[in-house]
Amino acid sequence: TTWKILVIGVDKRGKYASINKEITTAKDVILTPILPEYFLSGDVIKIGAMISNNTSKNQNFKLSCETVNYTFSDELSVREKSRSVVKFVYNVPEVESREIKVKMTAKSLNELNMGDGVLISRELRPRALNREWRKSGIINDKTEILKLSQGKFSGSLSISTDILGILIDSIEALVGYPYGCVEQTMSKFLPTIIYKRLLKKVENKLEFLESEKVDEIVTESLRRLYGFQHPDGGWGWWKDDQTSTFMTAYVMHGFFIAMNEGYDINEDVLKKGLNALKDLLITEKKDRNFYYMLYVLGLYKKNTLGTITLKDIENNYERILYLLADLRNESKNSKLLKTIIKEFNGNDHIKFTDTPYFLDEIQLNALLLLELSNFREDSAEIAKICDRLTNYLISKRVGRMWKNTKQTAFCVLALSRLKDLEQRKIYATLIINGEKKFSGYIEGNLKIPIEGENTSIHMNISGNAYWSVSGKISIPLEDYNPISSKFAISRELQKRISIKLNKQDVNLFVPIDNEFVIQTIETVQASTSAVAVLSYSLINADSSAFVLSDHSLIFNNEYTGLVLHGGLIELKNNELLVKGTLYRDGVQLTNDGIYKLKFKKGQPLKTGDIVRSKIKIFGSGEYVIIEDPIPSAAIPMKNYRERLGRKFFEESRIYVQKEIRKDKVLVFLRIVGNFTTIYNYYRIMFSGQFTILPAKIWEMYDTDNFASSEFDEIEVEF
Repeated sequence: TTWKILVIGVDKRGKYASINKEITTAKDVILTPILPEYFLSGDVIKIGAMISNNTSKNQNFKLSCETVNYTFSDELSVREKSRSVVKFVYNVPEVESREIKVKMTAKSLNELNMGDGVLISRELRPRALNREWRKSGIINDKTEILKLSQGKFSGSLSISTDILGILIDSIEALVGYPYGCVEQTMSKFLPTIIYKRLLKKVENKLEFLESEKVDEIVTESLRRLYGFQHPDGGWGWWKDDQTSTFMTAYVMHGFFIAMNEGYDINEDVLKKGLNALKDLLITEKKDRNFYYMLYVLGLYKKNTLGTITLKDIENNYERILYLLADLRNESKNSKLLKTIIKEFNGNDHIKFTDTPYFLDEIQLNALLLLELSNFREDSAEIAKICDRLTNYLISKRVGRMWKNTKQTAFCVLALSRLKDLEQRKIYATLIINGEKKFSGYIEGNLKIPIEGENTSIHMNISGNAYWSVSGKISIPLEDYNPISSKFAISRELQKRISIKLNKQDVNLFVPIDNEFVIQTIETVQASTSAVAVLSYSLINADSSAFVLSDHSLIFNNEYTGLVLHGGLIELKNNELLVKGTLYRDGVQLTNDGIYKLKFKKGQPLKTGDIVRSKIKIFGSGEYVIIEDPIPSAAIPMKNYRERLGRKFFEESRIYVQKEIRKDKVLVFLRIVGNFTTIYNYYRIMFSGQFTILPAKIWEMYDTDNFASSEFDEIEVEF
């Protein structure tokens, strides 16, 4: 450690002098473990330690390592003022624990009490695909049996005796969400500000968050929302993307509710947000979220409808939002309520047609319940509609939440406004995997953790209750098959190789197990006018074959890393003559000409190599998340960039946001078209045999649209 010391001296006349000094301190012996960021069960990895001898004498050390199912010791000599590295092979076990503790010590054999030691924890991941699983229902004086047939389930069973219990359960699930984009931050923020009010109704019996923690979440959410505000006063999903009409209205909607719950909102942020909302109503009159913006602005200011009249509106979701905005004009309430009632057409909810992407039927009916609850005591008919809307919204619950975070936030907001939120008591017997977990009375909400294979749940209820099961199913890779829906996803691992292009260094990415790779490319002839005959496949004397498939140059069914706009001329002794223009990843490498390509044997994967994960998506969707796991052998590379001759190659920025974590890369895209390709890069740091878990894709707002790829196994040269 280097310490910087600054000494300043001042006399009575104000004159001063100063001096800087640096002092470096170091332990006599420093042991530095060489470990991956996490372990994956079943991997075989070469780990180790570095011993630094900072003394002025040569030292002999005994190195010891203890971890799960493994012990290792060795003796080594380390010269004065130098360091040595010891490595050893660890077979990562499959155990129940979710972490592995590694204890390493280095003790001098020459001097007493000289040495060093460390104890480090690393997360242990199972060799399995994890997928979210949620289900819920209503049970009334009966026994219900639920079976989860595939894989190991880890999650919980929640029993709620009343709507208040449902709200507490849903809020707890939302609060557990990480802070992500603006929408997820808002959908976590909204229920949290409601939570304090609900606690008064349960007399703190169901408190899972302390009041101080609630305020902490609200403060952090507001800090993030303030920071995400765009220069124009609006909001998108992230700090530097395009302003969204829905997200701007959603944030301003949340701020209004927060102020009603007694929270202060920054005046400058609020003013800029309102101005942005007004500007969007002028510039985006044809936007699908126009009437939601109008409704939100109406919360702050009455008579915002201007010259718009109901007869101008054909779509029923726009009519309802218009009517809800107009409810702010109290003199029209009776007439407006009758108009809204007609829209139900005798159903328990309004069936909306052609809704915008971010305001679906459940959210719109939640808004209806929120506003109509203010009038239920004035009209028996309105009270019945509110009851039917309540039952409809509860029936749409999936697990502890609704289909997605924004649906959950809207429904929690609407249901929390009901005035008859009273706790009820029921009797229940709950048996999980053959073991009685609970028998007795439940008042409000009960949550029971579940862990096990092929889980079965028996619920015997006396009374009316709402149940939900939420968690993750872990499917061992031995039993795993890729999953597809409206999406399919594939992954190809490619290794970076260096070749000579007319004596200039150029990098190519080729499949990691290619038997042959390009060694050199040489210009034979700049002009191609004399070449008359071109082929699209050539076979060598040893039956090896080159094929030009959709411009990709293929050798023995292996992609060479090159695209050729032209044709093949001749193949002889692993040297290929081609005519045309060569490309790599869309970057032009050569001009039109005749080129000789020479090939050599491919090399095994080794430490230091750069690997590219090429993700291909089949199918289309909106607001999509892609998760690409990183092997424990590697560390991710952010903003990958490299020189290609006189040009630079950079990954194409088709995504909105990319989050790089120690074990995976998360990519967020607003729109995915068929055959979308995403590249992720990492550097191999450890030798061994490794499994790479399947890549996954799902829609943020419809998690049923889920797909996963094959898993991969790689071997890094020992």
